[in-house]
Amino acid sequence: MDNIKIIFDSDILCEHLINNYLIEKKDTLDDKHLFNEEERREIVYNVEKALDLIKLLHPDLHYLINKHIGTLYFIKKEGFGGGSVSGLLGLIWLNP
Repeated sequence: MDNIKIIFDSDILCEHLINNYLIEKKDTLDDKHLFNEEERREIVYNVEKALDLIKLLHPDLHYLINKHIGTLYFIKKEGFGGGSVSGLLGLIWLNP
């Protein structure tokens, strides 16, 4: 997967999302924002397959993704699919 980190559990990143009003503290109560191990394995598998497909079909796009995105942070947030944070360049948070 080249240089992109996949993260599922980070108190620091979670606090950044809270501080940037992307999620609320209540979204993290009882760890309901975290994916279980089976979900994590499926997400990693799907991300790897998607990046492989992009690399095959659009090598320039694949290069740009790897050049500019350093971290994919996966958390659950009801009603939201994810986004980026202006204060955290290179990070995309996702809720597949």
